[in-house]
Amino acid sequence: FYRVGRRIELTESGEHLLARLRDGMRCVYTGWVEALGATLTGDVHIASAGLMTTVYVQPALAELRVSHAALIPHLHAAHPDRVADQLLRGEIHVAFLSRSVRHPRLTTEHLGEEGNGVYCGPGHPLFRKRKLSREVILEHEFTAPLPDASGETGDGWPAHLRRRVALYASHMERGIRTCEQGGLLTVLPDVLGRARGVRRLPFDDISPVHLHAMHRSLLGPDDRAAVV
Repeated sequence: FYRVGRRIELTESGEHLLARLRDGMRCVYTGWVEALGATLTGDVHIASAGLMTTVYVQPALAELRVSHAALIPHLHAAHPDRVADQLLRGEIHVAFLSRSVRHPRLTTEHLGEEGNGVYCGPGHPLFRKRKLSREVILEHEFTAPLPDASGETGDGWPAHLRRRVALYASHMERGIRTCEQGGLLTVLPDVLGRARGVRRLPFDDISPVHLHAMHRSLLGPDDRAAVV
């Protein structure tokens, strides 16, 4: 430990030891469950963000409640800059993200991808126009996710194209509602756009959303992260 005023903090070696001890306790618990043929019980902490939450995680949690009724899911908002530390400290068991976060002591699995497109709502002037060029689309204002520290919005917008962003939204649902109300264009995963009353515009340069799961090493099929 380091002594900092009246507090003590773990040294780098102490943090490493704590991580190993937590892994050891997970192994002991998993072995106990397997030996007794017991059922996983208690809390399971899941972090998720954006598309992953709406389209995949929430429906999957309904299935989890059926297959593992004794587990109590806790769904947290995932913050890519904090999720690795939360996993290593055991605060969450698995995280679902739309961007890859690499860490030498964690596993990141690529689950797939979803296409993206530019969408507008029924009240937007482009909604009923049939012949649209990229130049005409770019004349209109957009809503976009809040940019990260590097200025990236994370919605697949091509870096070489400039757009006019009139609103930054911290949650995807807010961007969708703004689009539905007809005021602004927005980039949406196609799986969401098809389910709402919005129109996909002919703009094909948007990168797809990549879907990732991040967790500590799995201890077997009864590991909480593996079950989720």
